[in-house]
Amino acid sequence: MYCALKSNEAASYLEELVQDLGTDPMLATSSLQLVAPCASSRGGLFKSNDSTSWSTQSLSNAGVFELTTEYAESYLGLDGVGAYGFDTLSLGLNTGLPTLSRALIAGLSTNNYWLGSLGLSRWPFNFSNFDDPQPSLLTTLFKQSQIPSLSWAYTAGAAYRNSYGSLTLGGYDTTRHGLNTSSFPFGPDQAKDPLVTLGSITYDTLGSIPLLTQDIDILVDSMVTHLWLPTTVCHAFEQAFNLTWNETLELYVLDDNTHQQLLAQKPTFKFTLTDSNHIGNTVDISLPYAAFDLSITQPYVEQRYFPLKRAHNDSQFTLGESFSKKRTSSRTTVVETSRLRKHSSLVEGYPSSWSQSIPQALIWKLLEGS
Repeated sequence: MYCALKSNEAASYLEELVQDLGTDPMLATSSLQLVAPCASSRGGLFKSNDSTSWSTQSLSNAGVFELTTEYAESYLGLDGVGAYGFDTLSLGLNTGLPTLSRALIAGLSTNNYWLGSLGLSRWPFNFSNFDDPQPSLLTTLFKQSQIPSLSWAYTAGAAYRNSYGSLTLGGYDTTRHGLNTSSFPFGPDQAKDPLVTLGSITYDTLGSIPLLTQDIDILVDSMVTHLWLPTTVCHAFEQAFNLTWNETLELYVLDDNTHQQLLAQKPTFKFTLTDSNHIGNTVDISLPYAAFDLSITQPYVEQRYFPLKRAHNDSQFTLGESFSKKRTSSRTTVVETSRLRKHSSLVEGYPSSWSQSIPQALIWKLLEGS
């Protein structure tokens, strides 16, 4: 996505990293996380040693900590180590957008997260104790009067439709809204927002039966690639679309015949979501097979797969980026408002003409890669 960030004299590295790597908005973390070291497939290399403003002062253990920010993802075995530090962070190069001093940044030394991310949580970040909380990017911008609220809205765009995305801090883009909008109360666990209830999964083939019929509470999480669903639901997908589980890779790898059959069938999947408090708010999100027509590359041999994972228990139920962002979220806008309003929204929206302006809100036009 094309939301450039810079780090003082290391500006060229961060610009390349964010433009080519794709630094993704994250719902439940407060820091900017960059993958380091990274090969060309990760978009570049952030060299903290080349920045004159990089500092680990006040951080114990030279800033190296477990990625405890990924609380929800830890249930999926997605852990790792982060090299944390502070640096100057600019939201765009030569654009007049804000520059923040002493922003918290983490280099990720793990293959569990191949791309970097931009934390959107309003909550402060704590290391070994709660005595020295580090303010989040969103809170810092708000306290500096750079944005009018702690709200944000994100639509990632869709590569298969050549559709642009957008990220708005301090507001939302009304041109992204369609008629299908619902509000959901925040859950009791701040690390698992937004938590929704998935009521059904169906597809449009004549005579087909639902793939999921029993309500499950599920996390919408852009840091996770796959759809983590109950084993019974995975078996339903297997039977409906001739999917085969690869025990070694723990993926539904597609051979050429299965892939061609799916392309010819072109199923459209409909996900029906309600709020986890079951007070009647409902939204239907429809996604074509193109949203799930993906390929794995490094560190694997390149081959096509269907982004579905078998969840071992209800703590793993997750709708990952295949649902919530990148190729799919051109039709799904996530709007998170401040705690004073106590709700988030899922919107089945329409593309924006990009002529819409939002007073006082910071807004970026993001171009997704393939």
